[in-house]
Amino acid sequence: MSLSSSGSTKQAADLLKHYSKLTPEAKQILYIMAVMYEPTSKAMAMQICHTIAKQDKRFLVFTERTFPSHWQNLIQKGLLVQTGSTCSCNLSIVEIIMRELIAAELFAPIALAVSQVRPLNESYGRLYFRGLPHLLCYIRWAIYRHDLPQAEKYLQAYQATNRSTGQKSNVGTLPEPDL
Repeated sequence: MSLSSSGSTKQAADLLKHYSKLTPEAKQILYIMAVMYEPTSKAMAMQICHTIAKQDKRFLVFTERTFPSHWQNLIQKGLLVQTGSTCSCNLSIVEIIMRELIAAELFAPIALAVSQVRPLNESYGRLYFRGLPHLLCYIRWAIYRHDLPQAEKYLQAYQATNRSTGQKSNVGTLPEPDL
């Protein structure tokens, strides 16, 4: 085992240790961020928390005073990774959290709330993604739902949008072989 993979394993173990000690409130925020997958602002995450708490009694209600302290605690523990004014779930633990959500049947209500607050854009019968992380979010959802044809539709929509806007995309293509 190389030194870097040993360090990565230790980091993942430390993150899981922190995760196991979280309060239910902090776990709920982390659940939402794991489902979203893409970097999100604190305000957007809080809005999703409010939406899901209204729809499903298993979820807790946050106030303007309680949410920021949980958010900051998740950043300090490394469970949320901050990039500018947004955060995302640490990729070292995101899939572990997702498996837990699916087993507990919490994935679907969270995905519904996320899609209501931050819907997929559609115009003239075409889907538009805000970028690669947004696309990956929806492809992951389709995979978790065992709907591979939908995942393929998302990928095709992303590629078509990039072609029509002149952006170069290598998503879904294989690199050229070195000869």
